[in-house]
Amino acid sequence: MDTRQLAAFCAVVERESFSQAAVRLGVTQPAVSQQVRALEKRIGQQLLDRSGRRVVPTEAGLRLYHGAQRLLALEEQLLEQVAAEDEGALRVVHRKGNRQLRVAQLELAEEERDDVRAGPSGRADLEATAQRALVLGGDLF
Repeated sequence: MDTRQLAAFCAVVERESFSQAAVRLGVTQPAVSQQVRALEKRIGQQLLDRSGRRVVPTEAGLRLYHGAQRLLALEEQLLEQVAAEDEGALRVVHRKGNRQLRVAQLELAEEERDDVRAGPSGRADLEATAQRALVLGGDLF
């Protein structure tokens, strides 16, 4: 299940409006509608009653809303923990079948961390930073 769909659904329930949810999320109203429709299709049930002036959750929608709130809070907590634990570290991982082997862990200088975060192409910037760190003597194990 896509957490973006859950976030859009929760915003609609909380604002009782697709338009207001879109404003809150910083996206267009059609994008929010598409996310909610995709979620309803995935679950196989109508989650929102759109017949009145306001949008209100169905019984299934209420059950999903309460679970989604917990899941989204957990996702946010997890992302914060990962960011705090990895600040300044770059881990290079090699996948082989179902196993992950850590190839290297490199400590990055502050300016390199900024390059990785701000880089428009993400992967290429990360690879370039990893190569610079290896050349500069990153610890391999």
